[in-house]
Amino acid sequence: KLRVVIGYDHRANPNLALSSLSFAILSSIVFQQAGMECILFDGYVHTPLVAFSTTRLNAAVGIMITASHNPKEDAGYKVYWNDGCQIRDPLDKGIANAILDNLTPWTDYRSILEERRINNPKSETLGISNSDITAKMRALYFDTIKESGLVTGEAAS
Repeated sequence: KLRVVIGYDHRANPNLALSSLSFAILSSIVFQQAGMECILFDGYVHTPLVAFSTTRLNAAVGIMITASHNPKEDAGYKVYWNDGCQIRDPLDKGIANAILDNLTPWTDYRSILEERRINNPKSETLGISNSDITAKMRALYFDTIKESGLVTGEAAS
């Protein structure tokens, strides 16, 4: 079964009732409905954690929902391939074509979202996120950096 890793940041546009979290939840539901195992990180994460975790968790794809350098009102997707690198030619064109070929929703995502809201009223991520994997990957990421010698003052001269 293919796996996807999804992270999100703090960005939100209250005027439109949109946020990185809402896009992350919807993305998770879409990938689950497509038959993929979805790992949605629990809480805000930094972008490099998604790329790192994509490779460590043997995911087919990683997605970070963030505006990054864009204005905070413009949240968007950063997509990472299974090698942890952002998508590039020809993958980007293939994904864009697949999107254009599938503009009609495959299922009633609104009903799935509403059902999750009813069944998980106290969960910000509607019961989709995985706090254990999130904690494990955060710790592994920072341990890997420390062990690399790249931490200021620890690199060999």
